[in-house]
Amino acid sequence: MSRSTSNQVAPPRLAEALLQRLLRDDPWRETTLGDLREELTAAAVARDPLRADLWYWRETITLVSDHLRARRQARLRQRRAHPLPGKDSVVGTLFSEGRLAARALWRQPLVSGVIVMTLALGLGADAATFGMIDSLLLRPFMIPNVDRLVLLSENSPEAPFPQESVSPANYADLRREGADVITRMSTVSWWDVNLSGTDQPERIQGSRVGAPFFPMLGITAADGRFFSADDEAVGAARTVVISGGLWKRRFGGSEGFVGQTIRLDGEPYTVIGRAPQDFAFPNGSDLWTPEILTPEDLATRDQRYLTVIGELASGATLGQAQAHLGTVYSRLKTEYPADNLEYELIVRTFTKGMVDFGMPQILLLFQAAALLLLIIAGTNIANLLLARGAERQREMALRLAIGAGRGRIIRQMLVESAVLALAAVPAALLVAWVALAALRSLIPAEILRYIPGWSTMSLTPRMALVTGLAALLTSVLFGLIPAFQSSRLSLTSSLKDGGRSSTAGTGRSRLRRGLVVAEIAIALPLLVSSGLAAMGGYRMASGPQGFDPDGVVVLRVSLPDTTYANAGSRRAFVNQLASAHQAFPTWRRQRCLPQAQTTSDVPSSWTV
Repeated sequence: MSRSTSNQVAPPRLAEALLQRLLRDDPWRETTLGDLREELTAAAVARDPLRADLWYWRETITLVSDHLRARRQARLRQRRAHPLPGKDSVVGTLFSEGRLAARALWRQPLVSGVIVMTLALGLGADAATFGMIDSLLLRPFMIPNVDRLVLLSENSPEAPFPQESVSPANYADLRREGADVITRMSTVSWWDVNLSGTDQPERIQGSRVGAPFFPMLGITAADGRFFSADDEAVGAARTVVISGGLWKRRFGGSEGFVGQTIRLDGEPYTVIGRAPQDFAFPNGSDLWTPEILTPEDLATRDQRYLTVIGELASGATLGQAQAHLGTVYSRLKTEYPADNLEYELIVRTFTKGMVDFGMPQILLLFQAAALLLLIIAGTNIANLLLARGAERQREMALRLAIGAGRGRIIRQMLVESAVLALAAVPAALLVAWVALAALRSLIPAEILRYIPGWSTMSLTPRMALVTGLAALLTSVLFGLIPAFQSSRLSLTSSLKDGGRSSTAGTGRSRLRRGLVVAEIAIALPLLVSSGLAAMGGYRMASGPQGFDPDGVVVLRVSLPDTTYANAGSRRAFVNQLASAHQAFPTWRRQRCLPQAQTTSDVPSSWTV
């Protein structure tokens, strides 16, 4: 602490400078500083100088904090009394402008309603298409372990399909030598069977699978057990796992079904377990039996009929599995060139491999059509907003005249577009829900099981989120043109009584005509292509087929090889069935149409 030449003690320089800065506009500045010096001198005389300096610093800090608190409270009082949008937070500003936009739109309910419904149709079509892509391509399988599963396939230019493409012998080699990257591997093969041994015989969709099939998919038995390695051994007892649907339909949902015997294609099978209620993979299967590969099967390389599913090892990636198994398959091509030379091993993700081969292309066409429809709706909305903006020229000119900037006008118009878009989201989701429900009802049940994910298409939170984002993006893209037009006004002509700027009106009319032309130019190709697609589908289903299909009934018969092992027994069954049909007078004409005409060539599956 420095001391003056007089009796008065000088305060600390930094503290006094801070007070002088703080009180520079205070009319009591000199009085306050003088009182502090006098009290500092008295404190220095009564106590030591160091404690006097500490006292001065304490008083300085107290005055600074009180002054800052008073200024903050004054600003808050001023903001509450006179709120300024430009000084408020971004969220508060947008909320305030959203309320103004809602009021402005409410004053024109007819135009606003037309815009909302137009946008709802466009967004609804896009939402329905996204729902199809999400259910059929992205998430078609409700399998817990789906992200770790892969599909192995042997493909060639003549055989590019991923399913039913692996030979038994190559499968055995790949399973044995690929254990470093694929911990478990299972086969899946088609097996339609005749179920008997219950109240009524029935043709059942089934599958033959390997023992790791259920554990690899992350499925646990609802009752009983699944297959073990002993069940797929040659000569093992015949066992079967049934689905929850078959359990309810044929066993009445009873608890004592495990251990019962049913007959599949005339052979006895013991029911050892039940799958969960919603599990029916693949292709709506109602039962599963072990895939038993005999030594003759394991020596076969020229017949490719197995679908092979694998589970990636911990830490392994799809690329690593492709590289490792590709090396193994290259050796197999060298050792067995006659059977493998033209083929390549491809490792795909489970979802990509099991989805229908042509489904992505079809859904991309649907998505393109939906986007075109949304563009047409957006163009129409931009035209309506331009017409609405022409009626609001005087309002916008007045706002510009009292100080609002072009940016503020553009922002307000975009907020109005966003409010319209968000108002259209609930209606768009309703349109999507109706469209998806109609699509689900159009597919027959016998075809539905071959399209994974079709029966589960519905509204989801992901669809709502995507629809909301699409609505906001559409409002920005198609609201910019009307927003810029509304902010470019001639104040003098626009503020005249009933006046409109002829230049602006001419430019606005030219732009609206251009939008109408663009809308028609986009709509016509979409309309023509949709009409052609509808006509093609109708002709394929109902067009000329070389005969009159009215009143014709088709019956497909499949005979099990165990009961009808030779052509003679099958021919006898055909003749007996044809003779029995004559007893039905309601059938004017019956004729069996097997593909073969001689007794020795009668197939096990034919059509009546």
